[in-house]
Amino acid sequence: MTKDFLYFPRHSISRAAFHESVQTCMAEFKLHQQVFIKTPSLPVLYAALIAAKELNISLYLCPPTLSGDQVTKLLTDKQISLYLGDEKQEFPASTAETPPFLGIFTSATTGEPKIALHRWEAVESSAFFVPPALHGKTWLLSYAPWGYAGIQVFFAAYNTQGAIYYGENHFEQIASDLLKYQVEIISATPTFWRMLITAWPPQLARPSLLQATMGGEIVDQSTIDLIDTFFHPLHLTHIYASTEAGSAIVVSDRKAGFPTSFLGKTSKSGTELRITKDQELEVRSPQCMEGYLHASSSTKDQWIATGDLVEIKDARVYFVGRKDGRINTGGRKVSPEEIEQAIKSLPEIEDCLVYEQKSALVGALIAADVMMVPEALFDETLIKQKLKQILEDYKVPHLIRRVNHFAISSNGKKIRHIS
Repeated sequence: MTKDFLYFPRHSISRAAFHESVQTCMAEFKLHQQVFIKTPSLPVLYAALIAAKELNISLYLCPPTLSGDQVTKLLTDKQISLYLGDEKQEFPASTAETPPFLGIFTSATTGEPKIALHRWEAVESSAFFVPPALHGKTWLLSYAPWGYAGIQVFFAAYNTQGAIYYGENHFEQIASDLLKYQVEIISATPTFWRMLITAWPPQLARPSLLQATMGGEIVDQSTIDLIDTFFHPLHLTHIYASTEAGSAIVVSDRKAGFPTSFLGKTSKSGTELRITKDQELEVRSPQCMEGYLHASSSTKDQWIATGDLVEIKDARVYFVGRKDGRINTGGRKVSPEEIEQAIKSLPEIEDCLVYEQKSALVGALIAADVMMVPEALFDETLIKQKLKQILEDYKVPHLIRRVNHFAISSNGKKIRHIS
């Protein structure tokens, strides 16, 4: 069977057909230096990506969820000369000399979105680290195609003559298609991995994975062990990356966190790591963004504050949670991720989500939604009693609810709501 390039649940696209789309985009872009594209079509999006890279022009990848008002505001930028979205719009070309960048949105749901600017060679650098044994293989694309992680997967597959399967978040369909399309490489969030394994039909065989990778969320030991036991991948890796910092940390020893030996020295990829006095991880790397669009200063060669808090235990660095995601309960700041780790350590819990519940008395209460393992009984009082043996009393959730599933974002992350 001839291998296509892009696979979907009901159709596929050959590499030749994809290259025809690239040529169409190049013809569209050739008179422009700054192109802004908003499309729900993965083939069109990635054809535009290759076309802009080949022409060495700037391309801004807009999430399809960005509102019309936000798009209109961005289109007032005098540098953008072509918009491809709901309709095509052309603007007078800017005479200003600007280096070509790929613009990747960091936020498009709340507040004003930011656009991180990356050099083309830095964005596609992931392909340079793909070992020859993984060339020509089929990858599962589980991340948002227009986000940093999705773009990394695309270039890794495209530049190594591989293929991509994209099935969105219909997990039973994905499970079947992993076998149908002979997917051997999966890169996904811990949430995506857990939901895929939970939804896996008992009668369905499991694929032989050459590479299993986790990223986008805190990777705990229970998730590593779950993937290892369920799929037995040849290689099991977790990666720390962000839109701003790029791909910063790669860990392949099947352990949560990363060795303290990674701190204070430069890796093969040129990345440096350090921890501030406030326990925040900072990164300096050739893969870091050059800065934000319209920012007054560049971040090139600068230390980037990741917003992720860490702690050191037994010569290993562990991620604790987001600096801006802590819950303030009674004057004490608590990382929901820490509580989630404790809840998931209970044998009757399949997965969980901790979030903030507003309170007039103490500002916020801690709440948790839990998915139970099959046939396990839900007992809120018993779960709280067990958690009090692991956590300080003020960290034990005030409310614990049983749920059957979690809402997840286009990047495969659980959506942490406030009630």
